[in-house]
Amino acid sequence: MNTSVSGSPSQMRSSPPPLRTPQAVRVQAIVAYAISGVAGFIASFLMHLLFGGAGRGGFVDLNPGGVLEILAFVLVFSYGLLWTRQLFRLPISTLLSAGLETPPAAKMFAQKLEEFSPSNLEMGQNIAVLREQGKVIGLFDGIRDRNVEWDSVPQAKGNVAVTELRGLLSKHPFVIIADGDTVHGVITQEMFIHGFYRGGISK
Repeated sequence: MNTSVSGSPSQMRSSPPPLRTPQAVRVQAIVAYAISGVAGFIASFLMHLLFGGAGRGGFVDLNPGGVLEILAFVLVFSYGLLWTRQLFRLPISTLLSAGLETPPAAKMFAQKLEEFSPSNLEMGQNIAVLREQGKVIGLFDGIRDRNVEWDSVPQAKGNVAVTELRGLLSKHPFVIIADGDTVHGVITQEMFIHGFYRGGISK
């Protein structure tokens, strides 16, 4: 077994892009909902003007202008939701609830990892944290039978929204959830693919 600590930025990125917290995802969902709603009302108002103000949304009497006003709002509002979801990379449940339902923090789903010092690392481990004098120094990758420097391990903070891990997990088999030397655990590609969070993964 190779116990030397190795790794390179070309193998694993040490500086992942900024990831959003559940609160940040909620704010963007509210903004997306507002943009879509305003666009829908503008489209409905333009249809109202087109029919000389006779439509009134069909609330006074059923007329073609009113029906078209409602149809314009529904179509533009729906398209706006689809467009803003892609723009802001929002989970579908968070978008449709206008931010009332947000994805939980990643640390809530992280699978606990065993911790060892480099000198007493046990064989047969899949993934394990290497800690020396209370400080995390690396990660043992049992699949490749090697140790990886901590700065080269794909990581995310514990308060990051779990749906934000999609980008990292598309490039790495796992992501370690940690805040400094406090390691919450690991989230793997397999966990993500099998839908461990049912709130709608952002795309």
